[in-house]
Amino acid sequence: NTSRKILVLLFVAFLAQTKVFLKANVIVIVLVFYFRLQIYLNPYKNPANNALERLEMSTGLITLFGGLLFINDSDRQDVIDFLVFLFIILCNVNFILNWVYNMLCAYKNVHIFIDSMIVMLGFLLC
Repeated sequence: NTSRKILVLLFVAFLAQTKVFLKANVIVIVLVFYFRLQIYLNPYKNPANNALERLEMSTGLITLFGGLLFINDSDRQDVIDFLVFLFIILCNVNFILNWVYNMLCAYKNVHIFIDSMIVMLGFLLC
């Protein structure tokens, strides 16, 4: 995860004098490479974390592709621009809601674990 961000920052820094469209395309290639690597390796023990990471990367790619459509100055209708923007927003909201759900599930599991440890400690002390 960190290596992906560092590599993207390095490409942005080295391609500072180039056009935004070229930088965005290079970043898309890097993100697609890491997305495929994520699918192949499944680096997390918890499958929910792997699924959340894939969702995060696909949301980032969708956002970047949508941004590329806005960078490219073509003669599109405002309705198409609005629909692309709405799709990007919906994908990001979907990711945020999934992230919140996974955080609440993790908190619940930790909370259940702590409660059971307190009960066991109470039995040991009595």
